[in-house]
Amino acid sequence: MLEGVVNFRDVGGYRTTDGATVRTGWIYRAAHFGGATDADLAMLAELGVRLFVDFRGPGDIEADGHNRMPPGSRLVSIPMFDPAGANDIRTMLSEGTAAEIEAAFGGGRAHEAMLRGAIALVTQPDRVAGYSLMMRALIDAETPAVIHCSAGKDRTGWGATLLLLLLGVNEATVIEHYLESNQHRALRPAVTTAPKVDIELLRPFFEVRSQYARGALDAMHATYGGIEQYVRDGLGIDDVDVARFRARMLG
Repeated sequence: MLEGVVNFRDVGGYRTTDGATVRTGWIYRAAHFGGATDADLAMLAELGVRLFVDFRGPGDIEADGHNRMPPGSRLVSIPMFDPAGANDIRTMLSEGTAAEIEAAFGGGRAHEAMLRGAIALVTQPDRVAGYSLMMRALIDAETPAVIHCSAGKDRTGWGATLLLLLLGVNEATVIEHYLESNQHRALRPAVTTAPKVDIELLRPFFEVRSQYARGALDAMHATYGGIEQYVRDGLGIDDVDVARFRARMLG
């Protein structure tokens, strides 16, 4: 849909377990908007998107560029450490030897790092606080919104996951939505320009896997008991605000 932004898609359109449908055209998800074209800005304006929830940290923004947004847009910055370790990957690929790269990422270590990162999005206090800010921004939003990070798959992936679960979409469908990022991804420049290493070694970093989603979901259930408790006790969103959000998002 957009020329200079990958993984841009609607979070809505899914059926819930009680037969409702998640509203379309209100919450989108994406990678960064550093490369958004003028045509992209016109499309975003036409869609009414005026709220950008950005999970990127300073290192991400330095690499990606600052967001290009339609005039009058509001940016909510919620910096989170990138589970894919983009800065560490870039440094290793540019400065490390082949042996060092293999030692760091080979033997399943890249996959294990991504799984730990997915679980951390649910369990680490700063991540929990960040997703609480996301929820409050979306609950109070007066315009369509987009949640995004650098690639739109990990930090954004959990954000979309918790939204859909809270709205009553079953876990199997939510995981399918999560995995759709594999159809829309773009390799990071540090990966595509690395001459020293077999790109398969780094595949866990630039794709999403069901194991990552399952690890995050299992951590949520183990830590909180389920999505309702996670949102209430972890994110601190009370039942009144949850009801407001559901009333807006379900039809």
